[in-house]
Amino acid sequence: MTKRYSGKRIMLRIFASMVAVTLVCLLVCGSYALYSTQQELVFCNDAAMDVYFSGMTHTMEDLELFCNNIYSQDSGFHVLSLDPKAVTEAQILQARHNVRLMVRSRITSMTGIMFFDDRTAEKNYFIGDNFLGGLLKKQTIQVMEQVRDFWEGRTDLETMGWQVLVTDTPDKSVILTEARRYRNIYICAMVDITAYSDTFESSGRSSITYSFLTEEQILTNASYAQRHNISLEQMLNAGDGQLHANGVSFILQTKFDERSHLGLCGIVSTDSMWGNWGIFIGLLILAFLVVCMTFSGIYFYAKRILLYPLNKIREVSQQIAEGAVAIQKAPENIQEIAEIQDALEILVEQKVKLETEKMRQESQKEHAMLQYYQLQTRSHFLLNCLKSLYHLTMRGDQEKTLRIITRFSNHIRYVFHDSLTFVPIRAELAEVDDYFEIITLERTDHILLTKSVDPQLMDYPVPPLLIQTFVENFHKHNPQSDKILNFSIRIDGVELGGEKFVRIRLSDNGAGYSEEALQQLQSRDGVFAQFHVGIQNLCRRIDILYKKQHKTAFYNLPNSGACSVFYLPASFLQYSSGTDSDPDARLDDQPKEEEK
Repeated sequence: MTKRYSGKRIMLRIFASMVAVTLVCLLVCGSYALYSTQQELVFCNDAAMDVYFSGMTHTMEDLELFCNNIYSQDSGFHVLSLDPKAVTEAQILQARHNVRLMVRSRITSMTGIMFFDDRTAEKNYFIGDNFLGGLLKKQTIQVMEQVRDFWEGRTDLETMGWQVLVTDTPDKSVILTEARRYRNIYICAMVDITAYSDTFESSGRSSITYSFLTEEQILTNASYAQRHNISLEQMLNAGDGQLHANGVSFILQTKFDERSHLGLCGIVSTDSMWGNWGIFIGLLILAFLVVCMTFSGIYFYAKRILLYPLNKIREVSQQIAEGAVAIQKAPENIQEIAEIQDALEILVEQKVKLETEKMRQESQKEHAMLQYYQLQTRSHFLLNCLKSLYHLTMRGDQEKTLRIITRFSNHIRYVFHDSLTFVPIRAELAEVDDYFEIITLERTDHILLTKSVDPQLMDYPVPPLLIQTFVENFHKHNPQSDKILNFSIRIDGVELGGEKFVRIRLSDNGAGYSEEALQQLQSRDGVFAQFHVGIQNLCRRIDILYKKQHKTAFYNLPNSGACSVFYLPASFLQYSSGTDSDPDARLDDQPKEEEK
């Protein structure tokens, strides 16, 4: 006997499973979000520390190099170190002036440079805008005296390097200082790292605090570290990695400069991360309510067996979308479902009839438009050829007139062939040769026609006058001159985006397209048709014949000349119903006596 299951109990079990899975997923997502937030804070802090610390060390190296150059190479500095009796007062003034100019040019906003003579009480110093507040006040003078007292009389300046000096000012500013002595003259470089730290605070994230330190003491933001029970030992142990302090409330990252023995510690507060817990709990409750409501709705409609007819409607709709001309009906015992199937069957029949009628009307419209554009183009070319023949007759050139009549006859046969919707490329090239000879006989300057065609593409079908239209445009917009004009035809196969195309590239070295012509040809708004009937109508014919399977481009070459490129689908291998059975028949195959 087959065991039976309660559908209600199964659905209740599914509901409980959905709730449990939702809770687990939300907890996992919340944990991952917290971890990602922490990693983002650590990454931002590490990147900021690299920028700040490298900027400060670069400033220190630049100041040190400048002071070394002054110390070892500057003649003015050396003059100041001489006995005042050995040099004139003018030399001393000039030397002091030159040194001041050089020192002033190397000061940045948070640095200062001082030079002084231990034989006198005079001292000269220049400071940046943010160095000790940037103001020359009594407090600044006291700091300069403290720096002078620190270095004056020391004999080991070359080996001491950068030293940390905590000022006697009320705010206990911290200065890095390094000095050189030449005879009795000292030059001292100074960096206000308190100002650097304040700059970090103003430009960084609000959740990150930066503190400079040495192996003996915390130099900046010591009160902040003390307030949050963060010790110097914890900062030193953080190293280049990271260290949690006060549980998970703070993340410490420290970088050290081996030369100056100065460190920078980023104190990252994680309070902002835990503020997201409220959002996670809210989302958890919302998801729980949505799951409960959704399941209740599903359970209610499932009991009323509404899913079954909906599935039937979905299947029929899918058949309609796939282009079915009739639906596949299965025997149904439920009367409502059978009635739905009958109504859908009628709907499909009406849809097929409407689509068939729509396709017939679109085909008729396209055929009429194609005939209109092609007839308009024919009259355009016919008039141009008659103009050429008229000019030759007026000049009295009988031999050229007879030759052009033969080529003109071929041209007339080609453009007035009513069934010619497509022609092979070889036929279009033969027409181009005829037309090019017509314009060559009319003109007195030198024009050239160059062709590079893949032999395998000679039978590819193209609309008639595709190439000849641009030859005529080239002839019309490039009057006779001493310049040798050249019209180039290049036809080959290419692949774009995984699709194969036949590329027809038509270029010349003439005057090129005007800016107005390029804009209107590319926009295809129809306004330009009154001036370039041939090109505009050709584009419309191509749109009708190839639908959206082609690409076109019109532009000017860098040197000069116009370039037109057509990408036609390589899969378009058969002529349409209007293709001429013998499009290559030419009048120039007649005996030579007729041509004479």
